[in-house]
Order: sequence, then C-alpha cells, then structure tokens
Amino acid sequence: MIKESTLLLICSLMLLVLILTGCATLEKNYPQREYYIFNISNNAHNSSPVSGTVLEVRRFEISPSFSTREFVYRKGDLSYESDFYNQFFRPPSALVTEEVRKWLSESGQFKYVVDSSNNVEPDYVLEGNVSELYGDFRATNEPKAVLGIQFFLTEETSTNPKIVFENNYRREVVLSFNSAGELVKGWNEALEQILTDLQGDLRNVDFKTPQ
Repeated sequence: MIKESTLLLICSLMLLVLILTGCATLEKNYPQREYYIFNISNNAHNSSPVSGTVLEVRRFEISPSFSTREFVYRKGDLSYESDFYNQFFRPPSALVTEEVRKWLSESGQFKYVVDSSNNVEPDYVLEGNVSELYGDFRATNEPKAVLGIQFFLTEETSTNPKIVFENNYRREVVLSFNSAGELVKGWNEALEQILTDLQGDLRNVDFKTPQ
C-alpha cells in the first residue's frame, strides 16, 4: 500500500510536469509581438531654399480603418484583417508625421520646420491625411505595401489663410516575400517615393518671402 507522503510526492511531481508542459505549449503557440517604425532619410537637398520661411507640420490624421497600431492586411476585395503580433511602436499617424517633418527639414527648402509645440509663428502649415496603410496580400505571389497620403499646405502670412497647395499621393511597392519586416521595408520605400514627389511639387509653389 502506497504511503500518503509518497502519494503526495507523486502528485506534486505530476503537477509540476503539467505546469512545465503547459508553459512550453504556451510559448510555442503564442509568439512574441514585434514592433516597427518608419525610418527614411532625405539625400535630395533643395539648392534654392525659401529664405526665412517657417513651415509647421501638424500631426497627420489617418483613416480609422488603418489607425490601429496593429498591421492591417487586405485579403480580398472587401476583406481585411489585423495582426496582433506585428505592430507599430507608436500610432502610425505620429510615425508618418515625424518622418514628413524630418524629411522637409533635411530638404533645406525652409529656414525652420517645426511642430505645433514650438512657439515660433509659422508662415505656412502642412497638414495631411493617411488614407491607406496596409499590406495587400490578395495575390499570394505578389504581395504589396500600399500607402496613400493627402497633403494640404496653408499660407498663414495673410489675414485670411488659404490653401495654396493640395495633392494626393499613392504608392504600391511589390514585396520580395510575405513577412512583416519586408512589409515595413515596402512602406518605407513608398513613403520615400511620396515625399520625393512632394518635395519636387513644393518647388513650384509661389512661397511669399516673410517680411
């Protein structure tokens, strides 16, 4: 007959095995979340900056469909899904705004490029709306990174501020393979293409030189 102490020891060992097995199973079934950011650099400096002009880049709006930190994938014409395990490190609207501000500051086109927290009165204000931000996986053999942004540039130097420039930009970048890291790389490439075009278009804006 098994002693009570021996029986308790056996039960304890069995419980320990179950706990360890359960932990191993959880580790296997629930992978760790990964976090990503945008990161691009502007090497195309403007050779003729607008003397003394201060540009304020306000935080961009984003379509509610893509405002979550979780990556969004398009699986069909009307079907989308989000990815709990691959996310932006910060809200995507903040990340895009930061890259736009940095890009235009590096362009050399303006004396200062600031955000709304600065106490400098801007001559022009740039606002934007991210209309599309997703991975298009409808065609399994040709995944794409999709990014769309609408920009508005407002003149603030007159008593009646007015929009002096507005344009929509949209890019699709074909990915080498289907992965979260490759998708972020594609988004970065798409954002770089959009901002290159924006910088070129802003050269054609008739900026008023501050008095």
